Amino acid sequence: MRTGSIYDTRAVVPASSLLIISVDIDLCRRLSEILPGIGYSVFDIGGSETGGNYGLILADSKSTGGSFQEFMVVCRRRHPEAEIIVIADPADVPSACEAVLMGALDFIIAPFTSEEIQTRMQKASIWIAMRNEAEGLRRRVALDYGFDNFIGVSEAVENIRHRAMRAVEVESPLMIAGEHGSGRELLARIIHHHSRRRNEAIRVCDGADDDASFDGLDAGTVIIRNIESLSESGQDGLLEKLERQHDFRLIALASLKFETAVESGRFNRVLWESLRALTIDIPPLRSRLEDVPALVGYFLRRIGDDSGRPVLSVTPEAMRLMARRRWPGNVGELENTLKTAAALTVADMIEPDHLIIVTPDDDATEPVSDSSSPRSLEQLERVQILRSLEGNGWNYSQTAQELGIGRTTLWRKIKKYNLRQAATA
Repeated sequence: MRTGSIYDTRAVVPASSLLIISVDIDLCRRLSEILPGIGYSVFDIGGSETGGNYGLILADSKSTGGSFQEFMVVCRRRHPEAEIIVIADPADVPSACEAVLMGALDFIIAPFTSEEIQTRMQKASIWIAMRNEAEGLRRRVALDYGFDNFIGVSEAVENIRHRAMRAVEVESPLMIAGEHGSGRELLARIIHHHSRRRNEAIRVCDGADDDASFDGLDAGTVIIRNIESLSESGQDGLLEKLERQHDFRLIALASLKFETAVESGRFNRVLWESLRALTIDIPPLRSRLEDVPALVGYFLRRIGDDSGRPVLSVTPEAMRLMARRRWPGNVGELENTLKTAAALTVADMIEPDHLIIVTPDDDATEPVSDSSSPRSLEQLERVQILRSLEGNGWNYSQTAQELGIGRTTLWRKIKKYNLRQAATA
């Protein structure tokens, strides 16, 4: 739990999750006097064999019953999630340092003041809070990159998910081929987050960069965009890396131009053979239009979560328009189109007039192909205002409130677009 930027340490390590391991009666009595004063009113006292799910352990060095090495092994086996603070006499400082090297969080030298134990407890609690927060982020990332997040109901998408699950199990280079906006990098990240390298870093390179270099590759997953654009020196450097012993997983993202680059001699055929040994092809959205409704639902839920507004709906007419479009920009184009539509709609329903296509390449805009669609953003605004006026019986106050603008602004726009009530006839 956090309040602003300050951790509430008593909430992070509740009293019931604190274990004291000590055979020193005086030490236990001393801790019993100090801990309630800093918010830890309930705790257990026992040996390292005590069961339970503890967040923090205070361990007296006199209670180890042997070497610190044996004690740490037993303690880690019984309490794998707990952080350990060792309480040691001055003569035991070398052993306490050894315990820290073996995984203990900290040590404190007895005798100690209440301020000293409070400081160490707060330090440990903040560390536990940061660790738990990081673990929560890792769990959220895992949810964001589940195999089900490669959305679709078509047989093609089912095959892609199946091949991705198989690709997780191997470490050989992987090539993901498809058009721009088809979801290649998303699939690459899904594979990384389910592989044994999930806790290692992802490094993303772009083969189109003139200074693309692979000198620092040593671990984790390396994703190379636009692999077909890699320079000759970059190809040689990458091939040399792959031929030597290395400890990273390579995922290359290729476009349809890759085969042409190889056939024309612009790309190293040996490197190409190494990359294509394991390949996942992502077909364009236009060849699997049955996936459009599922993608629309997924993106609208994401837009609602990100904006804090209710999940938008789509009229049947708008869905039919999207299901008929060929989507040259693929899934990325569909997502951008829905984001624009969500920004334009005042109500919770996306209609055909809201579907302004935003291509992922150059952010150019065009309406979805339909004879009744407005030809510009101004025309779209004109239609939206006119519809709202009609729906509210030309009541300016209600219309302005529905559109989220002031009455004066509404009046100016009515004049700008020369809107008249007679125009509704």
